[in-house]
Amino acid sequence: MGGVPDEARVLAFENLSTSLGVLFGSIEFLSAL
Repeated sequence: MGGVPDEARVLAFENLSTSLGVLFGSIEFLSAL
């Protein structure tokens, strides 16, 4: 059972954080209109 390398895990986490940041940013932007 190989398991996921730490780099891949960190990269996936950063991608998720970025996506959530964009999502919440656009929600705040839309609710401010």
